[in-house]
Amino acid sequence: DGRPLILDAQPNAKIVDCHSVISVYYSESMKAKSIENGSFLLSEKSSGTLVTTSLANSQQPTWLMGNRLLIIEPQQPLLPSTTYQLTAAVGPVDLDGLAYDPGTSPVIIEFTTAATVEGIPPEILASYPLNASTNQPNDSQSVVVFSKQIDVTTISIAVDLSNQTTSVPGDYDTNAGAEARHSGDRVFSFEHQSDDSDLNATLQLDVNTFIADTSLLHQFMVNPYTNIWQSMDMQRPKSI
Repeated sequence: DGRPLILDAQPNAKIVDCHSVISVYYSESMKAKSIENGSFLLSEKSSGTLVTTSLANSQQPTWLMGNRLLIIEPQQPLLPSTTYQLTAAVGPVDLDGLAYDPGTSPVIIEFTTAATVEGIPPEILASYPLNASTNQPNDSQSVVVFSKQIDVTTISIAVDLSNQTTSVPGDYDTNAGAEARHSGDRVFSFEHQSDDSDLNATLQLDVNTFIADTSLLHQFMVNPYTNIWQSMDMQRPKSI
């Protein structure tokens, strides 16, 4: 019926760091101001106790990728060894005014936190565009969602975006400047530089284990990460 869909939400069905954020990825651009506190509710599964997130108290939610990717931040570290659920309500709306509708299955994701609040190495919870996706705009941001705050100085040496079709570097800025850092340095967005490059290409994101967190232990990511997607054979229309 033309309504927007949620294509992905993370973390889901896994054990995660108590400092994790939540990512919700829509099928199309949404009206950022249509999101409200009741659009998504994060709660403890056993007790139903609600968790205050960045959607409450007039906090400005983080939208990325042309308002397709929503980042929801718990305002305090989550409790250890606790199962949480994220429940969706009707809304927000897309650019045509059509609302997301969860139907009869409002629980979007369920996950359990680690047994300790500290001492867990960082990991990647999600990245966008989605792995193995096709027909992605060539000028789309590439976004990586980490499980905890990351040492910004390790980003540029650990993140590589490449064009596998032409075997050259992808046209992305991976310097992790202030505009690329979100949610307390747990989410990073890498801007595509030119509308004319990386058309009809297989693009690949690689993140190696030089990624480190900001804890006193300065722990490094254990496993390398790869994500691959296909860009469209057309660029954004240009004005005359």
